[in-house]
Amino acid sequence: MLCLRSGLRAVSLIALAALLAACSLASAATSQLASPGPSAQSGTPTGPGGARATPGAARQGGAGRQGASGPGGGRGQAAVAVEAAKAVTGTISLIYSYAGTLQPQDSVKVLPLISGHVASLNVNVGDDLKAGDVICTLETDTLQAQVDQAQAAYNAAYQKLVAEQVGSRPEEITAAQAALTAAQVALDAVVSPTSDQMTVAAEALENARATLQQAQANYDKVASEANIAMSPQALALQAATNDYQSALSAYNLATKPTSGTLAPLQNNVAQAQLKLAETQVAYLPTDLAEAQATADQAKAALDLAKITLGEATIQAPFDGVVAEVYVSKGDLVGPTTPVVLFLSNSNQVALDIEESRISQIKIGESAALQVSAYPGSNFAAKVTSIAPMADAKTHTFQIFVTPEDNTHLLLAGMYADVSLLVAQHQHTLLVPQAAIVQGPQNQNQVYVVRVNNTAQLLTVTVGLSDQNNVEILSGLKPGATVVTAGQGNLIEGANVTVARAAS
Repeated sequence: MLCLRSGLRAVSLIALAALLAACSLASAATSQLASPGPSAQSGTPTGPGGARATPGAARQGGAGRQGASGPGGGRGQAAVAVEAAKAVTGTISLIYSYAGTLQPQDSVKVLPLISGHVASLNVNVGDDLKAGDVICTLETDTLQAQVDQAQAAYNAAYQKLVAEQVGSRPEEITAAQAALTAAQVALDAVVSPTSDQMTVAAEALENARATLQQAQANYDKVASEANIAMSPQALALQAATNDYQSALSAYNLATKPTSGTLAPLQNNVAQAQLKLAETQVAYLPTDLAEAQATADQAKAALDLAKITLGEATIQAPFDGVVAEVYVSKGDLVGPTTPVVLFLSNSNQVALDIEESRISQIKIGESAALQVSAYPGSNFAAKVTSIAPMADAKTHTFQIFVTPEDNTHLLLAGMYADVSLLVAQHQHTLLVPQAAIVQGPQNQNQVYVVRVNNTAQLLTVTVGLSDQNNVEILSGLKPGATVVTAGQGNLIEGANVTVARAAS
């Protein structure tokens, strides 16, 4: 029964090695060797001189008795019954085995960026979504009104910018020209009055003086009477005095205007000239810059309002599946309220690799996964990530292995056995594990059956090993017959009888 279980386990491991070899694009077929002795644990690395001891290795007495008879020295002695196998050329793989739990490559709780009431909920638990698919929407009435308001402000700013670039209309230029003409006429009338204006001013002053003198004479006649201040003569005198002062000012303005009189008129002319110049050019650089800045600001406000409106639609961030739904239609949500738990369709396994092995692990190396949900199935995978530093407590390096699962049979949370193909040598010399014995100085040795059926003890250099075979790097030729059982009864040159041999 034990032999049957060992055989089944060997068949399973051989199938797994074949899958890993296919993942690394190895095309050489692995030669199956007879291995009647106990097999070594898969995934144990060996270097030259580093093969593990096997039950045959514990039997070092043969090496210790080497040379007792020399070649052919076994004459007259009974032949020792042994089992043997041929050293053959084949493929051997170094596989490390680990275990871990499948987890999604990406897992995120989707939160809205703005606050609002849920207007529609479009998903259920288990729904597969593509990146950009709508998960839910929030109410948008207020947000749409803000967009409309920002659009109107931008339109007004843009029209003003266009007007500055185009310049004034013809009627605006005509009005500015008329205002300048009027201001200039008013100034000229003061600076250079005509003779008629001066004559009129002189006559007005003389008439005002005569009227004032007559009023004064009339007042003097009644000056001694009571309440004279309210008499018609007093009122007439006051009016005549005011008229005279006005006539005198007009006469002085016409004949010798002061700077105080000229300054306002000159300023009016200057302002009218500036206004006309502004209307006659397409735009002033400062005005155009101001209009451009206003339009840019309005455009930014419009863009922001549109972005905020877009944030009312909550979308899937990547391809994946809805794992949990946290809200219902009508709920008030915000930037701290998750809507759904969203998982990527791609899973991975995190493994902790020993410091002694991490140098043998490379990104892109082939791997295989087995899960209890699908017994006997091997899922191809690859190493996709290696941590750049070790865990401070465990001194292990975390790596991620990603299955190449297009069927989506592997689900997050499944427990997985992972086999890493860290090395594979093709067209190399192989012998069964049981053929290796340990010499007195821990050398790796094998007994070879000569053509004359005598035993020869050879020291060999070993490389990789798996559950059945050991790689021989030097010390042995292809096709040699190596002893796989019975080494404990052998010495150099002993006669042997091969009870069972595999080729």
